[in-house]
Amino acid sequence: MLESGGSIRQVIQMKKLFFILSLLLVSLPAVAQDGETIMVDGLRYQFNELKNWYEVVYDDDYQTYESVTIPAHIPGQVAIGANAFRNCENLKELVIEEGVTYIGRNAFWGCRLERITIPSTMEAIGEDAFSAFNGYISQTMYPQELNVRDLDAWCNIVFSNEYSNPGGAMVVNGETLTELSLPFATEIKDFAFRGIWPLTEIDLPNVMYVGEQSFMCCCIRDVSLPSVVSIGARAFEDCYELETVNLSGNLNSLSFGAFSGCTNLKAINIPEDGSRFFSYDGVVYENIYGMYSTLLCVPGAKETIEFPVTPPRDIEAMAFKGCKIKNLEIPNGVVNIYDQAFYTSSLKYVVIPQSVKYIGSQAFGYVPLETVVMMDGDAISMVESAFYSPNNPYCNIETLYVGRKGCQFMNRCTNLRRLYLSGLGEWSESRASGQSEVLGGVYLAGSIPVTYEYCFKDAAYKSARLFVDESLYDDVRDAEVWKNFSLIYPWTPKQDCVEPDVFGDGGYIYNLISAQYGLCELSGAEAVSAQADGEVAAIPASASGYKVMGIVASKLPGGSAAVLSIPQSVEYIDGDAFVNYKELECIECEAAVPPVIIGSPFNTQTYANVRLQVPAGSLEAYRAAPVWNKFKNMVEEGVLGAVPVESAAVSVSVLDGDIVVSGKADGSAVTVLDLSGRCVAKGTAGRVSGLGAGVYIVAVDGAVPVKVTL
Repeated sequence: MLESGGSIRQVIQMKKLFFILSLLLVSLPAVAQDGETIMVDGLRYQFNELKNWYEVVYDDDYQTYESVTIPAHIPGQVAIGANAFRNCENLKELVIEEGVTYIGRNAFWGCRLERITIPSTMEAIGEDAFSAFNGYISQTMYPQELNVRDLDAWCNIVFSNEYSNPGGAMVVNGETLTELSLPFATEIKDFAFRGIWPLTEIDLPNVMYVGEQSFMCCCIRDVSLPSVVSIGARAFEDCYELETVNLSGNLNSLSFGAFSGCTNLKAINIPEDGSRFFSYDGVVYENIYGMYSTLLCVPGAKETIEFPVTPPRDIEAMAFKGCKIKNLEIPNGVVNIYDQAFYTSSLKYVVIPQSVKYIGSQAFGYVPLETVVMMDGDAISMVESAFYSPNNPYCNIETLYVGRKGCQFMNRCTNLRRLYLSGLGEWSESRASGQSEVLGGVYLAGSIPVTYEYCFKDAAYKSARLFVDESLYDDVRDAEVWKNFSLIYPWTPKQDCVEPDVFGDGGYIYNLISAQYGLCELSGAEAVSAQADGEVAAIPASASGYKVMGIVASKLPGGSAAVLSIPQSVEYIDGDAFVNYKELECIECEAAVPPVIIGSPFNTQTYANVRLQVPAGSLEAYRAAPVWNKFKNMVEEGVLGAVPVESAAVSVSVLDGDIVVSGKADGSAVTVLDLSGRCVAKGTAGRVSGLGAGVYIVAVDGAVPVKVTL
């Protein structure tokens, strides 16, 4: 009997429906076969028998898709397979529905996704799943929106590596996440919030475990983790807004680089009663047996550092990464400096003590070092890339002091200008200057090292000065290789062998080279007044009783000097001493042998426009000498530019601002030139008026030209 509201027609229709369904079930296999593929709504799925799910797999049609939605069932469980949407650069939006638990490796590698929705059911995301690295994209491109439905679930996702988390602006229930409050969370998994750039505040009072790179590249300003016991590697790396960090005294694990690259970080604070880690002067140390055994992390904003009385034994990897310290003397007692310890820091001057036995890969990579002092000590083990980086394989170091063996890496110091050697029995292992084209000075103290020809470029033997400890001065002339240097001088080394004694005299600054032999070099000026603002700037031939044998000053103030006089005592000029002399008309160089020049001490206009006056008989030597041969106007003394003289035939004098020529019969031709060789007046013997203040050359018939100053 039919129920109320039913009909025989409905019963017949139901029977037909059951019959059709039974036929369909008979025609389908009872269980899908491993590797079987089906197409549903434009997506290709492949059955994975081991996982008992259908994986979305790659199809060429995806290259045209701009938006994709991944359902949870089709009718079976769904996952996203490896490389499923690799290099689909048109894909802008991705929605993954609730129920999907897994994304395979490289699934969205090379895509340019702008909006991503991840379900709360997601459990694991494979390596490089959202990496944007490919031939067209040079860096990870975070999406504009990363939508998640549950923060607690997000914290528990297992990200296989740093490019599993797409990063970007995290949107929770329609609101962009700027403050993270998880009062009940006890763990943050690896990479969980990496690159979630709008995140500025976190409240994690009960979190005990912070995973690797979990907050890397976020905009967090302050971090307080009162319950934390473990912080993973690079957990807060490159959080540029981070200023203060307060950690638990129960912290027992702090991995390398946890706060590296945080350039605004001023201090990391850990309670004094901490069992394993302490902070001293805001710097984190690991404590073993009551000693600061390992320096772990230096806040990036620190410009100076105070070390504890008992120095650390090791400097951990990335400990000083990105910090702003420019001058550092590593304390004696440090033994190991590990990989990237000072990577991208601001160091310009560093002293490495004799206690250091090992320096790791790129320990000083991408560091603008100018001076490195490696104190006397035993042989050192050093990775070849310690002072350079893959994309910048050459060092910028200008001054190097080496007092030990095992520094082979220094053969890449292409900008090395000063090399100090002390206590080395054999220099062939270092080859510090092997690539330097600008080596100016080599300083030997304590012994004459054994070396070989290839340690220096051929040009170094001609242009670099070899300064030898006064007690070794006579011996070095017979020493193999070292005797090949053309310029060898005695030297009074200081104890550290780096900074010479400095003294001032007459407004100039000098380096003392040899007290025994009375030698010095001009190294600077105390003020502009040291340079004559009148017509002539004369470099002194002596200072405080020492002979001025060289000029190593950088950009002396030129004033308005029209004439620069370089005394015959000067044997070398190193650097850019006279580039600021922009009013010059004449350079008088009194040395018969052209001083050796390294670099370019004059500006380009000087070579083109200024007259170079050299001693009689030395014109050809100057024309053949490097750098000097750049001068376009070069004359010998006695032809043009001679000091004023009188002869029986002619007398040239100055009276009331005029040039008076006498001693010649009336009608003798008179020519007046300025110091650039330009004729400014012509006439006959008598009085030449109307010339302004300056230095002039007066030529009268065949008489020797004379120089006058008005």
